[in-house]
Amino acid sequence: NYFTIIRNSSEKLSRLVNQLFEYSKLEANQIEPQKEPFQITELALDISSKLEVIAAKKNISIEVQTKNDIPLIFADISLVERAIQNLMDNALKFSRDNGKITIHITSNRQFVEVMVKDNGPGISEDEQSIIFERFQQSSKNKEPQGAGLGLAIVKKILEIHNSSIKVVSKPNYGTAFLFQLPIYTESASL
Repeated sequence: NYFTIIRNSSEKLSRLVNQLFEYSKLEANQIEPQKEPFQITELALDISSKLEVIAAKKNISIEVQTKNDIPLIFADISLVERAIQNLMDNALKFSRDNGKITIHITSNRQFVEVMVKDNGPGISEDEQSIIFERFQQSSKNKEPQGAGLGLAIVKKILEIHNSSIKVVSKPNYGTAFLFQLPIYTESASL
């Protein structure tokens, strides 16, 4: 029993230290994105399949909604994966049992938009302005998990890509996070 407590505590500490290092590198502009063209739908499907086991424990369904004609984007695949992963982790943390998480991917002529939506308790308007700051967590999180760095890391990753993240939420109706990334063109890679 003590060994399990020690192991869990050391795993939490390790995750916190890794997040702090990651955030500090992003904050100090020490991470240069390695941009390449890739299919974000495939990335979203891969992330959702990795999270199926965790979601199943809370009886939460994960759905990726998209069309077949979503173009390639031009971004750093590992950083975008980290951003979507953080948003999905948040959605899993706050979704109610028997809930649903949706990754919705659309495009226009210039951008691909990604929306990660849950049906959790939502975020009050007051808290929406601070949730992207480091060490901030929603008051809906009765037992804080993590250090409140996940959304701050997402924001920094998107800033590196000259993008931003938007939150749409209403208490008791869930939360949606939206961001856009540029479509790949020949001139984008030059």
